[in-house]
This record gives sequence, structure tokens and C-alpha cells, in this order.
Amino acid sequence: MVKLLPGVLSALFEHLQAQQQRREEVGGRWNEQGFVFTNELGEPLERHNLAHRHLRKILEEAGLPQIRLCDLRHPATRSMPGPKRLRACGASPVTTA
Repeated sequence: MVKLLPGVLSALFEHLQAQQQRREEVGGRWNEQGFVFTNELGEPLERHNLAHRHLRKILEEAGLPQIRLCDLRHPATRSMPGPKRLRACGASPVTTA
């Protein structure tokens, strides 16, 4: 079980409502696959588009240096207790203590 902060829960609920509205707007073109974050037609997000269209813009607007999308998971995994199995971008998995 993962405990989410109230702010995260409210953001996810708002996202769900916006997604439901989009689903109604596109009607039969919506491709329901059970994903939380999708493109405009309910399909999975493409990693390249997420990184190049969205992450770069967010980092630029925040005045932060550009990083790779997969770099975001490393600080999070370091804060987790116990051994972790990590896979760097395109590399073989590694277990850490």
C-alpha cells in the first residue's frame, strides 16, 4: 500500500474528472486501456513525447536544469528503505543495499 498526501489525492481526482470530460468529448475514439495518465485518446503516453514536450517545458519554466526523464527516479529510490532493484536508462538491473 502506498500512502499519498492529500494534495496528491486531490490532484489525481481533478485529473480523473478532466479525463472523464475528455472521454465524453471524443466519444467512440477514446481507447480505454485502464491507464491513469494518457494521451488525448486514452492511449498510453509515449516516453519520447513526455520527455520532449512536457518535461523540458516544466523544467525550463521552473528555472531548473534539463535532465532525462529516467533521472527522476534515482532520488526517490535512494530514500526508500532496504535493498532496491534499479534499472538505469537502458542498462541492466542492479541491486543496491
